[in-house]
Amino acid sequence: MESDTIAQVAAATKNLYEICYQSVKQVHKYPRNWSGHFSNKIHYYEAMTDMHYAQVCAGKLNIGEQIARLKRAHKLLKDLNSVERQIVETVEGQIKQAKKENLVLKCEVPDYKTLHEVEGAASAKPVPFECPLLGHDFPDPFRSLMTGPQRSKTLLFNRY
Repeated sequence: MESDTIAQVAAATKNLYEICYQSVKQVHKYPRNWSGHFSNKIHYYEAMTDMHYAQVCAGKLNIGEQIARLKRAHKLLKDLNSVERQIVETVEGQIKQAKKENLVLKCEVPDYKTLHEVEGAASAKPVPFECPLLGHDFPDPFRSLMTGPQRSKTLLFNRY
């Protein structure tokens, strides 16, 4: 009986971990600003950390804590996915309207401050992030944190 429960929880852990990993690869395309983008990524990584510790708890047969961590990770992902879904639906609605009218739609996407053009016949493309002060592409802070030699150069890992 207990081994069946452990097997079920382990299977759920694997599925949730896969969902979480896929979610991290598709972080919001239209963040409100840099701090919003950063906090979204932090939520995804918190969820992944919970997934990891849920697996550790499964190994130690600590089912209560494992289930609590799974629920927390699931809630984090559910909250972020609902926000993302609303943004995508709004953008898709604007694109459909432009297709009906066969226009080039110049729209401000909710939760993204810069304007961009969406052709009526084209689908939405990810918009590169821009530094508001410099006016050019701004590197993703998490990507630079996680790469090899650059890791030691980032502010987060420097010691004063």
